Amino acid sequence: MVRVGFIDRDEIYSLEELSHLPFFYEYDNASLPFLNHWSDKNPTIEVQTSGSTGAPKKILLTKESMRASAQLTLDYFNLKEGGIILQCLPSSFIAGKMIWVRAVVGRLNVIVAKPTSNPIKELNSKVNFAAMTPHQVATVLDEAPDKMNFIETLIIGGAPVSGELLERLQSLKTKCFATYGMTETVTHVAVKQLNHDKKTDFYQALPSISFSVGKEDNLKIMAPHISEDWLITEDVVELKKDNQFKWLGRKDFVINSGGVKLFPEVIEQKITHLIPVRFFIGKQEDETYGEVPVLILEGLKKFDLMGLNAVLSKIEMPKSAISVSKFKETGSGKIDRIATLQ
Repeated sequence: MVRVGFIDRDEIYSLEELSHLPFFYEYDNASLPFLNHWSDKNPTIEVQTSGSTGAPKKILLTKESMRASAQLTLDYFNLKEGGIILQCLPSSFIAGKMIWVRAVVGRLNVIVAKPTSNPIKELNSKVNFAAMTPHQVATVLDEAPDKMNFIETLIIGGAPVSGELLERLQSLKTKCFATYGMTETVTHVAVKQLNHDKKTDFYQALPSISFSVGKEDNLKIMAPHISEDWLITEDVVELKKDNQFKWLGRKDFVINSGGVKLFPEVIEQKITHLIPVRFFIGKQEDETYGEVPVLILEGLKKFDLMGLNAVLSKIEMPKSAISVSKFKETGSGKIDRIATLQ
């Protein structure tokens, strides 16, 4: 039986009892509706994509594929019945939904926290597995870094892990992993360890998953638990083996500058520690080079680009810095680059 506790309460409940708890909505108002849908006889669940790679849309996932995805994660991280999983992501999106599914499939016990910037400030007991966004991890490390030691294994997804955050992870006891996936793949299909002796730049496929690349080096995914057909992505990768790849960036964000392909995400990784506000690298037309990178800053009106010379090559250097008062965001809180640029 799955037992559910709350990070700031002493009582323990069964999944069936959650529907009778009026305060459950105070933690995440999407969890109970999802759990009710999960237990009904409908073979599918309607989910909404995050909107980070295009307009948000609703798609149907089969419960069978969600169970299979959960089992892959349980197997990869060796999560056993009776282990403890932390729920601190909103269940309105697939990442939060899959925390519940992993708990049910693996018969894991759940600690529920509000999906805030620092969800574990009141955590005082061991957790075997948790999932957070990079923003949550950075906030925890700013406000209550000792709390992270309660977590044995942490997956970080929803956005790239910056170079600065990566450095901060190295001193943690917690095993930290970046994840690669999307709503259509029922969360992650690959992970890479970010700290300790197995730290790597390459994503490793979960069991039964394999990869290939298209004509433009864009990643293709074969996930038998989801589909018999290849899933074609817009992510440009360096393929090492059919189950390992290095992520370079989004194909539609690539900057073709004088015949050289520049990946904004790679440039961003190099300069994240030098810029005190949210930012991203965009592109604009140029008579000489065709396209050139530009630096888009949130709320910072003046910035000296010369400070980036130490870490960027000449062709990577942004040709200008543009200030935007407030970035446009997707429904899941990610920067909407296209809308912001427009």
